[in-house]
Amino acid sequence: MALMAAMVPIHCAAQSETVKTMELCRGSTEADRAIANSIIEGGWVKGLPGDAKHEYLQATFGTKIPTAKKYEIVHASPPNACNEGSELLDNAEQVAGKAVVIERGGCQFLEKAMKAWSSNASMVIIVNSETSINRYGCEPRWKGLKVDIPALMVTDKGGEALKLMKGKIVEFPASPKVRKDTWLKIDSYRDTTGWAKKKSEQKMQVRCHERYHYHWRYRDHTITVTITITVQNHDLN
Repeated sequence: MALMAAMVPIHCAAQSETVKTMELCRGSTEADRAIANSIIEGGWVKGLPGDAKHEYLQATFGTKIPTAKKYEIVHASPPNACNEGSELLDNAEQVAGKAVVIERGGCQFLEKAMKAWSSNASMVIIVNSETSINRYGCEPRWKGLKVDIPALMVTDKGGEALKLMKGKIVEFPASPKVRKDTWLKIDSYRDTTGWAKKKSEQKMQVRCHERYHYHWRYRDHTITVTITITVQNHDLN
């Protein structure tokens, strides 16, 4: 299998008044930033009841999801995979060859992924404890190199949908529209750090996101719920 890579020089600033992303390390040129932004970070869970679609983000370790591959869903035992004294999940025989759903909390992400991998799972799906997702990882990075299956995270709402899919088949098509930075921005609205100081500017922010992300209402109700709750809590309706 041929591998392709690009070496992209980056510039990191301690702080910036112009760069409003959550990370201050960016490609040095516009072309470099385009290469970095072309990396697929996530996608949609497809095949859920009612044709619902929930987003996922891939971990910073693990492998790429094979195109058009379908996965049978199974749930971990114990649910958070934090069974001490064992390198395997309690239901390892049922997990083998399937995408195992694991709840967040109780132990490290890598420990959960390693138990799924050791149990011969074909994918590990971490369910977040809130309506948010991120690209979880481990430090140092080399510790995650042994995990040679895809590792994902879905929201709590996505996890609820997957609870109904035990023994059923789902797909995980990738999408360049599902980005870590988008979810970081949503989180900044939830904790109020991302809002402008002036009320008029805050309302403009809401209108901008409603216009720019209009497709969310039809493609992923999880994000719609998140933004709606955020706006209501910030008293902008």
